[in-house]
Amino acid sequence: MKIRAKRRLYHIARRFYLITTFVILSSCSNTTNDLARNQAVENAFFAQQYNEVVQLLTPDSNNLSPNSKYFLAKSLIALKKVDTPSQPIKLLNEAAKEGLSEAAWELARIYDEGLLGNKDTLKALDWYRYHANLTSNIKQEPQFFSPTGEKITSLKMIEMLSSNARSGDQDAQIQLAKLYGEGTLVDLNLHTSLQWYLMAANEGNSHGALMTGYYYCRGLGVDRNLTTANKWLHKFDENLTCE
Repeated sequence: MKIRAKRRLYHIARRFYLITTFVILSSCSNTTNDLARNQAVENAFFAQQYNEVVQLLTPDSNNLSPNSKYFLAKSLIALKKVDTPSQPIKLLNEAAKEGLSEAAWELARIYDEGLLGNKDTLKALDWYRYHANLTSNIKQEPQFFSPTGEKITSLKMIEMLSSNARSGDQDAQIQLAKLYGEGTLVDLNLHTSLQWYLMAANEGNSHGALMTGYYYCRGLGVDRNLTTANKWLHKFDENLTCE
């Protein structure tokens, strides 16, 4: 009786072992296949073999990595195989929300340049800002030089920009506004960013007017105010309206 019980336990254990081994091997096989496919997709994309990218990814379009979504969207756009503009935009949107900065940049370009018939300056600014947020943790200290060619620190460069900006240099005002708006080299401060954009806008700078209107439209560093937003947006483009 004990021998039969032991045999039964042995067969149960062996069956469990075989099932577990099969599951592990299947998982490893699937992982290997995914890695091979992803590499093939990447190679085809950078070789501009967009048809191959579409063929490789379309059968599994509901279960793609952020990179694959980006490659598929870009390939569909390049081949002009877009059933509706929302198709690549949806893929890029998902990839961007999953942390792929390239997808956010591509969405900004689509809305900024009117690709796919979707020109929307305010949405473009949203995605440029989203891209900046995704890449803000990439620390790469740039090199700065004085007008005489002398290498200077980032702190000294900020001091020079601030001095020029207070003296009415619109380019310096815009640069400072961008730095504070993205938290680059200085602490993120949307209110200070808006003040520099507003200073440039008051001196007739069109980009300053656009960004001042955008900040008021989205409530960045200030309470949202559609009247003020549209006042400045219309100075940039009379057809651009915040709703």
